[in-house]
Amino acid sequence: GRYLNPFAENMTAWLRQGYLDLDGNLVERDELRPDNVSVSFDSTAMIVRARNLPNHPTSKFPSPAGSGDRNPNYIQEKDSTYYIPLHPLRDPNARAMEDQSNANRALPMGPIGIAVNGVVFFNPFDAGMQDATDLMDRCCGHPSPDNRYHYHKYPVCVKSPFADEGKEHSPLIGWAFDGFPIHGPYESDGVMAKDSKENPLNEFNIHRDPKRGWHYHVTPGRFPYIIGGFWGEVDRR
Repeated sequence: GRYLNPFAENMTAWLRQGYLDLDGNLVERDELRPDNVSVSFDSTAMIVRARNLPNHPTSKFPSPAGSGDRNPNYIQEKDSTYYIPLHPLRDPNARAMEDQSNANRALPMGPIGIAVNGVVFFNPFDAGMQDATDLMDRCCGHPSPDNRYHYHKYPVCVKSPFADEGKEHSPLIGWAFDGFPIHGPYESDGVMAKDSKENPLNEFNIHRDPKRGWHYHVTPGRFPYIIGGFWGEVDRR
């Protein structure tokens, strides 16, 4: 019954020692980025400008020799602008990924949405079209070959400043680029949306209720993990 600001405590981040800055230089000491996320609006969109710096702990990247990991990429500061439709529209030609693959190209490679901390969501697959969800750090992210830190599945550390203990419907944690919001895993007290019998998710990982309208849920441990395709029309900007 009260309004929440999903960006609260999520708009600043640190450019950490060992990251790369915007120009590709190795960072030698931590630097605060108070404008890691900034938000403005036009008549049709929420405009999010983001440096894509995680505001939570990460593994060390590139992966240290002998660590058992195999990610050779850095976390790099970016300067990206995303247009999130204010009034999402259902796409009559929407298609979801089939057969736990993206052979029908229902989702592009690269960013498909953005979390409230300015870090982007990717589809479930790496560049070799293998499921990438077992290659994440403990906050469920890692950098891509272009040094962009991102999430392929439920980013558990983005719960801050929320405490999502499964006692009620999960809070909003971000948006797909079609404008529909992405919520955490819970539908109600003790019930994950992926297990809901009363209001099941479809193959896009979306459903609707009277309070929120259409909205996605992340599905921990179950494909497609974040979204299965764009249920709505994407602002091509």
